[in-house]
Order: sequence, then structure tokens, then C-alpha cells
Amino acid sequence: MRKMKFIFTILLLIPIVSKGDSYICVSELSTGFAYNSVTNQWETSDFIADSKYIVKKIKNHSYKWVVKEIGSDDTVAICDEEFSKIDHIDSEILRCESISEFKINRTNMRFINIYSDGYYDVGKVSDSHPFSNVVRKTQTEGYITPLMEIGHCSKI
Repeated sequence: MRKMKFIFTILLLIPIVSKGDSYICVSELSTGFAYNSVTNQWETSDFIADSKYIVKKIKNHSYKWVVKEIGSDDTVAICDEEFSKIDHIDSEILRCESISEFKINRTNMRFINIYSDGYYDVGKVSDSHPFSNVVRKTQTEGYITPLMEIGHCSKI
């Protein structure tokens, strides 16, 4: 049933992405840190790796690519540049940042997504924060958990 739901979601997305200018990325492993409210300690944690992302080329905008989680309108990351070579390996890498740091290697089709918020940014939310009217006024310990996930992408 889960596989059928995934396939159905992909079929619905195909008309909204330009062929050849988009990727679907599926997480395979996810790990990070979670706050244990009983011991009042942060602990390592493995998370369910079920995230799926669309990486889509954007035309006529200040950034080049956008990363969104399938099923959400929220942007995970934006990419200011195109795929580019890096000195120490023979691969093309796309680097994207916003809420997460998201990178794709177009040669081996691997990706990594790093979400670092939740550990260091605990405390009162400033009234000058651009989202202060919609976020919690206090970011409590463990409210958000930092994580890192890896997986593979396919061109669509």
C-alpha cells in the first residue's frame, strides 16, 4: 500500500516538473539527535528514512533550483548556483541552503540533507524574527531535532 501511495504521488507530480530539469530524491538512512525529557539529555537517534524530495530547476528567478519535500509546499532549500565541479573529485555537485543544507552529486546521484536546528537555538524567539507571529514564543529543549539523511536521486 505504501509503495502504491508513493507511485501515485509521483504520477501526480510529473505534470508540474519540466522533464530533464528535475530530480526525485529518496532518503535511505536518517540519523541525528533527540532530547530525552526523562534524563534531560540529548542522545543519538535513528529516524525513519521516509522523506522524498523534488529538486526542480527554476526559471526567471533569483535562484536556480528549489528543493521541496513531496506533499508539502514548504521549501527545504534553494540553490543559488547551478551544478558545478569541485576540485578533489570528478563530479558535479548542486549545493542548496535554507532551512536545510541539501547537496546532490549528479555523477553518482547521491544526496545528503542536513537539518541543524534544534540544539543550539533554544530560548525565547525574538519579536524581530520574521516568523515571530507564527512560531512558538519559546523554543524549548527538544522541540526540534537535528538530523542528517542520505539517499539517492533519479532524474525525472
